[in-house]
Amino acid sequence: MKPAPALTAPRSPLDIMLSIAQHFIEQAEAFDTKVRAAVAASAGEREIQLLMSFADDSRMKALAAAGQAAPYTQPKLSAVEFSPASPLTQSRFDVRLEALTDEEVSEALRQIEQGQSALKLLELAEPATEAIMSAEPPDEP
Repeated sequence: MKPAPALTAPRSPLDIMLSIAQHFIEQAEAFDTKVRAAVAASAGEREIQLLMSFADDSRMKALAAAGQAAPYTQPKLSAVEFSPASPLTQSRFDVRLEALTDEEVSEALRQIEQGQSALKLLELAEPATEAIMSAEPPDEP
């Protein structure tokens, strides 16, 4: 009777994709070593090309597996774009912050520490700051 296989913890799909990519990269490197050995041994052109083709196939398989895993391991930095705030946005933000009392600032900082959005807190500021926000920003020198 055959012994039961050892139970292992289930692997995540990401772990599997990365291990497949690693397997095919290692396989391509092994074919590269065989190509160098075949060239050193003066093997025929057809045999060398065949080994190089196997290495290329392995690299393409590694690329496919890595491409599937990439969004989970290296998110695209271009997905978030930062730009400087316009002078109008900056002046309105400054006006709103200056209108807050020390108690409101302290409360906002406590809420931010607990995970609340700073921008959301400013939007919810007392109605008096809303009137200030709707005012024209000061002219820039």
